[in-house]
Amino acid sequence: MTSAAKKVLDDALALPDDERRRVAEALLDALPMETADEIEVAWLDEARQRAGRLERGEVRARDGQTALASLEAKLRGIHAG
Repeated sequence: MTSAAKKVLDDALALPDDERRRVAEALLDALPMETADEIEVAWLDEARQRAGRLERGEVRARDGQTALASLEAKLRGIHAG
């Protein structure tokens, strides 16, 4: 990362949550759109990596209900604060 990029990142991280989210969204929107094929390849690669981590015992799987309940609790905490 260049020193200019590091400064931008440090400045962005110092912003309040709402402003930081807007900056992140603007940066993502400024990236070139990927084609559907590139997106599919990226998802397949991610799925293979995740499967490999599960098979090697590096991570543990959680059932869907537990995972969703945890995510919902986190989202409630974000919106409450």
